[in-house]
Amino acid sequence: MPRMYQLNSTQRPGRPHWALAATAILLLLTVLMAYALIGYKKSTHAIELAEEVVYHDARIKARVPVGWTENPDNKPLPKGAVAVFTEPTGSNRSGGRTIILFRGRPSNVGLPSSHLPGSIVQWIKALDLRGQIEFTEPTSESIGPLPGITQIGLLKTVVPATRQQILRHIIGRAAMAPGGQTFGLLMFSQNPSIQADLRLVAQISAHLQITDVEIADGPDTAMLNAGINFPIPARAIYLKETEPGIPRVRIMDGQRKTSWFLDLYRIPLPEPQTPERVVTNAALNLLETAALPHSPQSPTKEVGREACQLTLPIPGNVDARIELWCIRTDQYTGLVLKGRCERNAENELKALCRTIATQAVVESYSEIVSTGQLNARLYLKQIADQGLSAWWKDVHNTTMMYLAGSPALVFGQQAVKYGTQQREASTWWDIEDHTIDFGHQPPFQLRQTWVIREDVSTYALRIQDTRVQYAEFLEPEQNEVRSELITADSPSLKRSTRVSNTFGCEPVLILAGSLLATDTPEKHAMFTSKETFSPYLSGWWMTSLGIRPLPVGQSAARAVRLQLDSSPEPLTLYYNEDNSLLAVALDNGIWRQRSDLINNNRQLEQDWSDPR
Repeated sequence: MPRMYQLNSTQRPGRPHWALAATAILLLLTVLMAYALIGYKKSTHAIELAEEVVYHDARIKARVPVGWTENPDNKPLPKGAVAVFTEPTGSNRSGGRTIILFRGRPSNVGLPSSHLPGSIVQWIKALDLRGQIEFTEPTSESIGPLPGITQIGLLKTVVPATRQQILRHIIGRAAMAPGGQTFGLLMFSQNPSIQADLRLVAQISAHLQITDVEIADGPDTAMLNAGINFPIPARAIYLKETEPGIPRVRIMDGQRKTSWFLDLYRIPLPEPQTPERVVTNAALNLLETAALPHSPQSPTKEVGREACQLTLPIPGNVDARIELWCIRTDQYTGLVLKGRCERNAENELKALCRTIATQAVVESYSEIVSTGQLNARLYLKQIADQGLSAWWKDVHNTTMMYLAGSPALVFGQQAVKYGTQQREASTWWDIEDHTIDFGHQPPFQLRQTWVIREDVSTYALRIQDTRVQYAEFLEPEQNEVRSELITADSPSLKRSTRVSNTFGCEPVLILAGSLLATDTPEKHAMFTSKETFSPYLSGWWMTSLGIRPLPVGQSAARAVRLQLDSSPEPLTLYYNEDNSLLAVALDNGIWRQRSDLINNNRQLEQDWSDPR
């Protein structure tokens, strides 16, 4: 044994007592290091996280601490809440901490610094807490690669019987994706050391993701799929598309700060549509106003091709900007740039857009435009020849009810009633549409009334909502739409807009979409139509998709993708066998769906039972 020890010892041979002493010291150091490591872990509160759990309806996945219990009281979740987890009270700490995962309502003009503090407040209001809450100023933090904020609050409550004051920390962390999706978590804790709670929030946030947003490995695949190639900006992050075939590249600032988002869309741009018309329509519909704060610019000489540019303030946020561009890349094709940024990133975003406008190489729509316009004319002729009654007979004298929402939220309802009347020796279809959005205070209400002749040769529209009155009439003999818009900033604005043989009003084009949905996937139709705030016609580009799952529930239906040239965010329309509309969904998660198709969703029923 001594011989073996001497062979493996670092001590000099023949000194076994020294060797034993060295061994004892080494063992003591090992024990001390182990205790130090345990102490370090305790000081940093590194907590083991459980396996990832996916909430498919809410489109979110997360990892929470091992041993925490999900919704132990089995109570209905607050509005927007995805899951509630509580810490076991017998843990090494005081226990009793609670984490709530949330999803918020998407905002297509929101930015993290301005939109997310309001989201955190709304999440806390949904909990219906009693007491006084004081918040610190938000700090910039991220959830994964997405920019966001952290906000710390102190909730003070008083026990009525004892008048004892109870203090609880609230930590809110929220993030925003380029599509405006918002999500995050709230932590409630009575722990006096808030730093440990902040570290746990950061640990959970590193694994918190929404499944409708995925970061791409790089720009090459995104550009190839969209048919758009441009100089790669430094530090930019590219997103994967939600489904193949969307001609878009979506990028954002890679510094994980509240800086900028930018979408690039390849659109059909046949004459007489122009970049100036696209930008003007886009800006007016985005701001929902009758007049722009200033005229669009024409940097055609600077970028070397026909272009239009406009910078706008984001409503309600003086420190943010919207950047709109449209560039004609050939006779049939355009490139739309739609960005938003913090004010301190305005110059950076403008420079990036100018570089893209000058150097982007865009795949042409030359082979699609003429075919798409021909298909549109054929569908419109088919509807006119057979008359609306041939398509809408199954919905006559019926009222269809829809719910509107986004993942983990229901915030509106819609009632659409179809009827007919006889006058001028013809049948006229009446469509009454009443929409209520409870996401606003007071609730936003919109009433639309359509009167459409059986052969779709003419129609009239009236709109009245909380802020706007609008009337529209198609004069068939003059081939023009006459409209009148009354808003708070425009007492009466009258317009006349020439129409073409691809023109249709919204209900007729939605019906045409149902015919396209029965055709082979990837078939195109290119229509034109009028929007409430725009002075020019907008291009409506539809593509058949085949059978697709509905936004909510397990059902599927025939579908088409709709993109407007002035608002190219993809919109999916889902159809019933009777050609009526089953659902509508934006790819940022906002949806509207027939209520009878989601009655099996207990959480949505609970959310809608008490709308606020």
